[in-house]
Amino acid sequence: MGEEGAALMEAIFLPRISPTELAELAKQSPPLAHRCSGCAYRAGTDAASNPVTAKSRDDCDRTGHPFWCHMIRNELDMPAHLCAGWVRAYAAKEATDDE
Repeated sequence: MGEEGAALMEAIFLPRISPTELAELAKQSPPLAHRCSGCAYRAGTDAASNPVTAKSRDDCDRTGHPFWCHMIRNELDMPAHLCAGWVRAYAAKEATDDE
């Protein structure tokens, strides 16, 4: 499947999160108040420079799927908070899309 086909499948099966859904998710798993020092959305960090993390971050940006902070994990070792950098990027994209 080519890139165009993959994008179509993604759009069908993985719809973009809506602002309302984001607000509800943020209540359950609130982002930190500020981007962490190792944030994938902070230029020059290991996370931003890591090809796997950068691809995941970029995929979340493109699709509107939540990106989770790697710093704080729950008892199951799963991310517990939305990434503050992703929330900021999502809000900026939503504001641009509204114009």
